[in-house]
Amino acid sequence: MKRCPFCQEEFPDKVTLCRYCGERLETISPPRQRTSVKSPKKIQNGTDSTDWQTKLGKIGKEYRAPIIIIIIILVAGIIFAILQKPNVNKSAQQVKAIEPQKFDAPAAPVLESALAPETAPTPVMANNLFRNAFALCSRGKCTDPEKALEYLNEAIKLKPDYAEAYNNRGNVYGDLGQHQQAIEDYNEAIRLKPDYAMAYNNRGVDYRDLGQNQRAIEDYNEAIRLNPNDAMPYNNRGVTYRDLGQNQKAIDDYNEAIRLKPDYVMAYSNRGDAYLTQGDKESGCRDAQKACELGNCKLLESANGKKYCR
Repeated sequence: MKRCPFCQEEFPDKVTLCRYCGERLETISPPRQRTSVKSPKKIQNGTDSTDWQTKLGKIGKEYRAPIIIIIIILVAGIIFAILQKPNVNKSAQQVKAIEPQKFDAPAAPVLESALAPETAPTPVMANNLFRNAFALCSRGKCTDPEKALEYLNEAIKLKPDYAEAYNNRGNVYGDLGQHQQAIEDYNEAIRLKPDYAMAYNNRGVDYRDLGQNQRAIEDYNEAIRLNPNDAMPYNNRGVTYRDLGQNQKAIDDYNEAIRLKPDYVMAYSNRGDAYLTQGDKESGCRDAQKACELGNCKLLESANGKKYCR
């Protein structure tokens, strides 16, 4: 058989030119030789194994390099995946380690959510509760004493050594007229913080309210010793001296309170009243006028009503 090299058509051996394109025909190899190349079975029978092995060797050489590259890439990928796992775990540990730091930022005051102690560490939450209570109730002016007590009770529960919370709860009890409970809280504040001058002053106020003037004076004395630059215990001790009929001692304390705090309206009013009691109308009216200028005109109105001041 012959075949056209151009159009691949086959013709009998007697034909020399392709009947379709005119090209000279080529003799085709015997079917047996063609089959030996394409049939692996005859290779196994040993018909033409040498040619087949030679061709396989050539094919192996041609594809050896790409196969090696593919194997290297696969191995590198497996090694990279193994090495990545420890890095991920380490990153997770670092995030966990820094999470608690967010709780070190200062807490916002006066929040109703402060009653949920699980939302922040105990000291931070106790401070929040204390601020909430102070905003509602401080000595002499309480807008919501019951709510303030609720905050302070929770703060003390979270932080049992919170001296300031005991002191402020004492203030709330005092404003509610519960003087004995107030004194008990001041006692605890002083036990926790022996140099707590304000707690001594506040306890003195409640002792005076209970008529225990001598104990009140002792507390004012200690408050002044601990903080001699605070005008309040001087004024308060002056009021207690007046209760005891010691008018001049009272005036001396008011003088010191005003020296320390020149705009101390209550000290001017108290000193003016002490002067008027002594019959010193000029000094009394002067202090009454000053107190009125600072915002408290009660003494001046009373003195004018009695025709003490002109």
